[in-house]
Amino acid sequence: MEEIDIKNKKKDEKPLTYNKNLTCPVCENKFSVPAVKSYSARILKKNTDFFIEYDKINPYFYDIWLCPNCGYAALKSDFEKIKKSSIEDIEQNIHKRWTKRVYPEKFDVDIAIERYKMALLNYAVTDSKSSQKGYVCLKLSWMYRIKGDVKNEQYFAQSALESFINAYYNEDFPFYGMDKSTVQYLIGELYRRKGEKDEALRWFGQVIVSREASSTIKEKAKDQKDLLK
Repeated sequence: MEEIDIKNKKKDEKPLTYNKNLTCPVCENKFSVPAVKSYSARILKKNTDFFIEYDKINPYFYDIWLCPNCGYAALKSDFEKIKKSSIEDIEQNIHKRWTKRVYPEKFDVDIAIERYKMALLNYAVTDSKSSQKGYVCLKLSWMYRIKGDVKNEQYFAQSALESFINAYYNEDFPFYGMDKSTVQYLIGELYRRKGEKDEALRWFGQVIVSREASSTIKEKAKDQKDLLK
């Protein structure tokens, strides 16, 4: 995939974001983060592993909220849900080693990668769910796809695959808007992309025969199964 030219789009991004005020649940620092206006992101293309290519501004760059004071970082949907027992873990393992950061108003792919990795570190030290770590790894694989870095894309795709398999067998559905059949499809697609045909076919097959799967996700599974044949 061609590298997306981020720098040439910076002028277009300014009116497409706004500042969202937050309070860190770990250190109670008040700060603001840039957020993408709901109408700003125009979809160009949807990939088979759910990666979406956007025009003008990329919402993925802004999916992590990170406290510049203590280093606590998480996906937007998780940021305020931190358990009290995890706050001490953050304070001991992140905050004490953290150097305060100042981020620009506009994020590019490299800043996004840094912030996703900080979120992944936070999830690791708080022993968070596999689905949480898997979703961050999946998005990191997408960020490296944007950069054209195949090695790191594959590394984080593999990490996402392992985490989602663990989540599939040990967590309740849905998570991050994905029901059981959607996760089955995604696992199959990640296997297909790494060249493990038999495993991919097995997971796609589960979707196709499922009574719970939607017609949309069944069609996606059939399409990917046909590619393998």
